[in-house]
Amino acid sequence: MISWTEELRIGHPVIDDDHHKLIEIVNEFFARQGGDDEKRILNDTLRSLLDYAHAHFKREEKIQKEAMYPYLR
Repeated sequence: MISWTEELRIGHPVIDDDHHKLIEIVNEFFARQGGDDEKRILNDTLRSLLDYAHAHFKREEKIQKEAMYPYLR
């Protein structure tokens, strides 16, 4: 399990919330693994991570663009 700590906080509420949600998805997988339907659980978790990560990076890039982040490609 991964614990959310203040060290993981970057200081932007949207991004911090996203990172917290990504940790929750991973922790949900750890909590559910070991059952008879482990392959389905893994598939569901990976799908959730991919979907959420895609949305997260889209939000993050928008925030970087608005802030004129110099290293945005």
